[in-house]
Amino acid sequence: IEDVDQVFFLDNETLYSICRRSLKSKEPAYSDLNRLTAQVMSSVTCSFRFPVKLNSDLRRLSTNLVIFPRLHFFLVGHSPLSSSGTDGYSALTTNEITQQLFDPKNLMASCDPRQERHFSDSVVYRGNTSLNEIDTEMSRFKHNNQENFVQWIPDSIKYSSCHLPLKGKNMSATIIVNSTAIKQPMMRILDQF
Repeated sequence: IEDVDQVFFLDNETLYSICRRSLKSKEPAYSDLNRLTAQVMSSVTCSFRFPVKLNSDLRRLSTNLVIFPRLHFFLVGHSPLSSSGTDGYSALTTNEITQQLFDPKNLMASCDPRQERHFSDSVVYRGNTSLNEIDTEMSRFKHNNQENFVQWIPDSIKYSSCHLPLKGKNMSATIIVNSTAIKQPMMRILDQF
């Protein structure tokens, strides 16, 4: 635990469920799970590879996400979740992508952060997005869910935007969540082993 700075929690059971439920795959293969993982991690690390608006990279976001050294376990989510054949056909707005992003069904670990407290969140939008729209959506979400955020971190949602979309998508977003909800999948794993 002391040897890592950040841990992104992805659960194979949840990835399998996402493939079956959202991607409509009857028998998901490891390649489907790997595709989901690659999309999420590609967006998380895009600030290392491409210029991003708001001059935000993973190192700076880590400063805001890791509030205490031992609280470096993050949930990640992605939106939109669509099968590879329908990626180009869905044109979602920033509002729709943001709503999906904060839905527990789009997280890569089985838990519900709406029932727990958020320390901090980081959102990376990719594609043709307006910073004004993103700012409006983040403010609206924070205002509507302020009881889920700890009071002592006033600026708990950070976001950035990369103009280069993921392959086959017009726009997407990935969220990194530092929340007490991480205890749900960890307790499940602890019970199993």
